[in-house]
Amino acid sequence: NMWEWTEYVVDSFLILANETTKSAIQEVWALITQIANSLTLLFLRLFYKQGYTAYQEYRKRIKEASPEDDPASPRPLPPASRRASLLHRWTTTNKRGSIEPDSPRRSRKKTTFAELLDEDDELETIAEEPGSPLDPLPSRTNATKHQKKNNRTPPSPLNPPPPPPPLFRNKRNRNKLPPAVDLVHHHEQVTTGLFEDVLTGTMLLVDSLAGKARDITHWIFASLQFSKLSAFLAWFPAAVSRVVMDPSRVWWFIKRQCARAMLAVRSARASADRTRQTFISSKQLDVRTVSVIIAQAGYPYEEYTVETDDGYVLKLERIPNRKSKDVLYFQHGIFDNSFAWVANGSTGSLALRAWDQGYDVFLGNFRGNGERKHTNMNIGDKYWDFSINEHAFKDMPSFVQKIYEIKLKEGIVSPVPSTSSPVHPEDPLATLLERVNTADMRLSVISHSMGAAATLMYIVGRRMNDLPHGLAQAILLSPAGYHATAPAICGILGPVINLFLWIYPFHVFRFPNEGTRVFAAKVMHSLINNPATKDLIIYVMSRFLLGGKLDPDHPVAKVPNLAYNTFSGTSTGVYKHFWQLYKSSRFQGFDYGRVKNLLVYGTPMPPNYMANYDKIDIPIHFLMGLNDNLIAPQNIMKHHSTLKKHHPDLAFLKASSAGHVEFTLGLDDQMLDYVISILQNAMDKVPEGAKPTPVNNVQ
Repeated sequence: NMWEWTEYVVDSFLILANETTKSAIQEVWALITQIANSLTLLFLRLFYKQGYTAYQEYRKRIKEASPEDDPASPRPLPPASRRASLLHRWTTTNKRGSIEPDSPRRSRKKTTFAELLDEDDELETIAEEPGSPLDPLPSRTNATKHQKKNNRTPPSPLNPPPPPPPLFRNKRNRNKLPPAVDLVHHHEQVTTGLFEDVLTGTMLLVDSLAGKARDITHWIFASLQFSKLSAFLAWFPAAVSRVVMDPSRVWWFIKRQCARAMLAVRSARASADRTRQTFISSKQLDVRTVSVIIAQAGYPYEEYTVETDDGYVLKLERIPNRKSKDVLYFQHGIFDNSFAWVANGSTGSLALRAWDQGYDVFLGNFRGNGERKHTNMNIGDKYWDFSINEHAFKDMPSFVQKIYEIKLKEGIVSPVPSTSSPVHPEDPLATLLERVNTADMRLSVISHSMGAAATLMYIVGRRMNDLPHGLAQAILLSPAGYHATAPAICGILGPVINLFLWIYPFHVFRFPNEGTRVFAAKVMHSLINNPATKDLIIYVMSRFLLGGKLDPDHPVAKVPNLAYNTFSGTSTGVYKHFWQLYKSSRFQGFDYGRVKNLLVYGTPMPPNYMANYDKIDIPIHFLMGLNDNLIAPQNIMKHHSTLKKHHPDLAFLKASSAGHVEFTLGLDDQMLDYVISILQNAMDKVPEGAKPTPVNNVQ
């Protein structure tokens, strides 16, 4: 009838508007992407010709690919779009007739919708696949019977052909019409990078709005039917008279509408939460924890909690090799965590390679990482009141003490009977080391950047106070601490950050919440997935920030979701300490001010640890990167030359072409072999009975 055909025309118009809008959005998106790529390529051509050449070669390979491999080649329509196309052919055929290519003249031929479906075998195959987004299609026999049933009377101007199968199933046609899928192609949801998510979210929003508009249209046309309109006209006067006779019904009506409004608000909030979880979601990100990475690589894993004497609860992770008497303790740098030591798997990760050589491996996590626990549940923002001093003199002694306690409990380290009182009862680590035979175990430390600076402060600070440190040797990868030279960006950003801290004091540098962390990871994911922006990111990181080779395998682009798994956060006190090191050109403790320095250090100025390198009593291996922009080689050479002046037999220096983060996330085979050789040489000095058995095959 007229209502059904009018409804069909309006619904078709909404479908066309939906598809046109999505096509326009895709065209605008493609134009914006092309402009952004052009600007990126212009920058690469001017400043980074190697990246520009690599991108041109990539495009050349795409053009030379076969048509089926060419991304620009025409692709088949999605199944739902093919059904929409078939629907268009069906309506056109029934209105105007069809033109057969082999026929010399136009023949008027009626074709049922089911017959067109019979022609598209590929659509039927896709619909029958398990997990297909299409609902099961009606059988050909039933669909044909349905069409024949409706076509019993020959078509004529007074008896037009019936409307096509419903565009979607709703409450009106659920029982009286056979099942059929919606003939509109809804945009598929694929969660990837942030930019892809924005486009997907926009397309899904257009689909949702079009769907709501179609629902409202069908409701309006259903309400305009004569029977329902007559019932409404009969009901309305009676309802008005009841309201006049009983005014309380008005209040009842208002409360009912308010309740409906509250339900609508709750539904909108739930929808917003689902949208946030969908598009700011970590489903497609590599958010595996260190424990999962180690376990998936086939290695054992253990986790311990360590409590410092000032109440911080830290996490110490372990790749256990219980029978080993050679122990290796890893300590990360700033904005980092233990992920750095296992990120590259069993072949490229230093911690896993060391375990293969027979070491009992421990991974320390400084305060500020992980769950940020403290014995005082009400500590609040005071939790972030720490600097590198606390990392060196609170965290590291607690880690070393815990390692010795574990090995003592496992029977590797034997206790030493003593009847005398401890020499240093105020220091738990010194007390423990006095009561165990430290010769039973050899504890080495490998640390990076700020962790290496904290290691030097730990060793020198304890020897300045005549306290044992319990270490046998230290391997320092691009150690911080002395910063006579620094990147130009540090001199630019430093005053800006200081001004901001003075205007708006805060306590921590970190992502404010999990959604922000996922947001940053998705932005990085989108940039890395585009060849042009990937080269741009590598250029900026290599030239201005972290250094390293201008290589497509730069760790920033190679390590999966580096933006999510790092930048764990640190206190502003650590930043202030680094700023003091940069401005003073001294490797010193945190400067609290003259009054507090007297209370903490006993001197008006903080101690200069480099001036006390004569107290170092273990071998120190310094590894520097010639392409390290963050910590220049001359700064590390200053550490080495100062120690060598006092102890030539304890100072070792090795240069590499690596950048700053490549010492943990992208260490090449040459440097890996060098570090392993240092460890192996140290193991050769251990008595035969104390040597661990190297593990070649992970059980």
